[in-house]
Formats: sequence, C-alpha cells, structure tokens
Amino acid sequence: MRSYLLLLVLFGMALPQTILRSRFVYNPYVDTFQNVINTFTEVAKSPRFKFIGNVTVGVDVRLRELQRAYASVILAYGAAVDQHLNIPGESLPGVISAKDLVAWYNGSPGLSDFTPDFDCDTVAVVGLGNVAIDVARILLSSSNRLKNTDIPEPVISVLSASRIRRVILIGRRGPLQAAFTLKEVRELSRLNISENGESSQLLPLNFLPPRIMQTTVGSGEQLTKLLSELPRPRRRLTQFLLQLADQKPGNLASKHCDFLFLRSPVRIIAREPSADCSWKSAVGKLELSVNQLIGSPSEQQQVQVLSDAPHELLECGLVVRSIGYRSVQIDQDLPFDHDRGVIKSKDTRGRVADSDDGPGDPLACPLYCAGWAKRGAIGVIVNTSLDARDVAETVLLDLASAELKGNPCVVQKNGLAPELLQARGLRTISFSDWERVDAVEKLAGRALGKPREKLTSVEALLGAAFADIVQHKRNN
Repeated sequence: MRSYLLLLVLFGMALPQTILRSRFVYNPYVDTFQNVINTFTEVAKSPRFKFIGNVTVGVDVRLRELQRAYASVILAYGAAVDQHLNIPGESLPGVISAKDLVAWYNGSPGLSDFTPDFDCDTVAVVGLGNVAIDVARILLSSSNRLKNTDIPEPVISVLSASRIRRVILIGRRGPLQAAFTLKEVRELSRLNISENGESSQLLPLNFLPPRIMQTTVGSGEQLTKLLSELPRPRRRLTQFLLQLADQKPGNLASKHCDFLFLRSPVRIIAREPSADCSWKSAVGKLELSVNQLIGSPSEQQQVQVLSDAPHELLECGLVVRSIGYRSVQIDQDLPFDHDRGVIKSKDTRGRVADSDDGPGDPLACPLYCAGWAKRGAIGVIVNTSLDARDVAETVLLDLASAELKGNPCVVQKNGLAPELLQARGLRTISFSDWERVDAVEKLAGRALGKPREKLTSVEALLGAAFADIVQHKRNN
C-alpha cells in the first residue's frame, strides 16, 4: 500500500497544547497519565507526524474541507460536556462540575474566573466514577503532598487554605455497580493526609449506610458464590471494598472520605442568610432520596426509589456533580446522536454514519471516530487504547480496499494548505512550538522543586510558543 495523508482530530477547540486531553483531565498523582504523555511525545517526534494546533474544527476550518484535504479523517476529541443533575437548586453558587474542577486544578486556560469556595467542612460529590475519586483525592490532600505535583501554584494556594475535612461520594446504586476502578480507590485509601511530611496518616474511608457491603453483596456461601461469578476486575474490586469495610472506622475529627450508596440527589437547598459576606457558595444542604436494589446481587441490578422512606438532608457547603460526560457536535455536517451524546456510527469499528443530505462529495474521504466521542464516556485508558487499535486497523483495511477500487477519495492528498489558514488569520502551533512551551514550564517548575509550573492562559502559552519568532523579529 502506498503512503496516505491521514488526519486525527484530537481536540475540537483552539488550544495550543498537543497533550491537551491528558494534560487537563488527568490525576496529577498517577504515573499512568505521565506514560500516556510520554507516548504522545514519542509519536509526535516521528517524521511521519505533523501537529497543527490553535485551530477550531467546525469554526476555523470545516469538516468537509478536511475531508477533501486528507485520505481519512479520524475524530477522537473526547467528551467535553458534563451531565447535569437536573434538580432544583442546581444553579446555586457552590454547585460546580467535576469537569471544571479537574480542569482548574490542572491549569486549563479559560478558567481564570473559576475559584471554588473551599470555606466549608463538607463537600458532596454526586457520582461514583474515577473522576469523583480523583476529586476527593485532590480536595483531601495535604499541602505538603500538593506542592510536589504540577498543579499550578495559585491553585495550590487555594487548596492549601481549604477548610474541607470531609468528602462524601454519593451513588444511586450499590458497591457492586460503582463505576470506579480498583486502582483509583486503592490509591485513595493510601493517601497520606499528614501535614508534616514525616509521619504517615492514611485517609480513613467509610462506607454508608452502615453494613452496606453485607446487605448488598451478602455473606458466607452467598458471597462466595457471587465472587466466583463476577468478572475478575469486579471481583478484585469487591474483595478490596470488603477489606476496607472491615477496618475500624477512622478518626472522624480528621480528614475522611465517605462512600454513601443507594442515595439520589433530589434538591439542593440554599444556606440561611448570614452576616458573613465572604462566602461564595450559597449551598447549605443536599436533599437525598433513599433507594433500594431490585433482584439478586449482580453488576446489572436495577434501582428504585423507596417511596415510603423519608428524604435525608446532608449538610454541605459545596456540591460537585460527576455523573458522566457527553461529546459535542463540532461541525454541523457531522452525523451526531444528540440523545446519547456521541458521533453516529455505522458499526462498532468506528466508521461514521453517512450524512442525511444525500450523496456526498466523491472527493471527500471517509470519517471515523474513536474513544469517548465514539462510544461514550466509559472505560479507562486501556479500553481507549484497545478501541484506538480497532479503529486504526479499520482505517488501514478501508484504505487498501479503496485503492484497489480506484476510489478518487484516496488520491494523493496534500493536507490543509498553509495559505488557507493564514488567509483566515490563523496562527497555528507546531509541535516545535509546543516544545518551547514545555521547556518554559519545566524551567519554571525546577525553580519551585516540582515537575513543571503550567502556563494557565492562552496568551501566556502562545507567547512562549512563539518566543523565538518574536525574538528573531526584534533582532532584525
């Protein structure tokens, strides 16, 4: 097969970083994400790879233009919009999304006005996925631990001044249906919350309501049978949760994290007016309904509200929603399933569905999708890697077939013409430009004894990216 020019759309927005997705949604403590960044960097340095950043697909350049410029276009831009709770009180100040919170503590540009109010004792996180676990870990970390991460210094200052002592993770179903993975909850259980850095005090984890593990997974022979029937990842996670549940409850006077199962948020109640005007959050309580599981213990158990059970009121000063994410339609010509929040596919191999507008342009190449934009915001890095491999194999098979058939959409394509982008006033970012940003951040971080100090505004990022160009013009 001859060589073809392919386009991989990693992001739908105009930001200059090549490592954007892993850079702004990752856990600063987890080495797995650093491995992803290292892999991206290795690929980006290949002479067969070209990065074009600071371009918004669907605005600066249309999808149909990309299809005429490349032999294949792969859409792998993730899920950028969080799901809402859709309950009364959600618009109150102090109700925030985990998406924004994670982006903030990872230094994402565009969040300069986002400063959450941590002047409270208790935070309620609605959701039991890995992102919710990450949020709990950051909110309960000691300042001594935070200073060694690449979290921006202004964010560390806010987190270090936090009064938060308790984070409650709330899920509508039980432990068997929780979406978090063993790796994430194990790391949370090993979090050292000691402030002096020399002693060790592990974060206490509590499971609520009392005896929730026994009532949902059973005991004795019933439990043994259940564990034998569970898939290995779920079995190992359940065994670990049982071990944690058997431990003596931690000191509730110190920082601690509670897992509250079989509860659904019903309403967010504003706090009573106060003479203290320093509060940014207006949240006072979270009203919860009580649920019950239907049927025998399994991962697929359904849940229903206990209609005769009184609602519970949970006092908290901040509510973080973390109940999932949706992808977005980045171009009006892109077939999109708005109900599911994913790109419409012909099959499970990533081929994008045909447009409803009739016969397409014969010179327009096929579209493919991968990752969360294809299958929804589920799974971890391993799942995404397997999906990426499947889609890549599909692209290569389709190219070989198209070549044999003499399909005009795979004729020699030259990519987007630089003149076109320049004519539209676009100043694009190359991988070399990103490496200048990378060097500036690492140098600033070295002075602070941390991996890097991130630039947190688009202006600062572009300034670092084009520093050599600006200096060259000044010298001439």
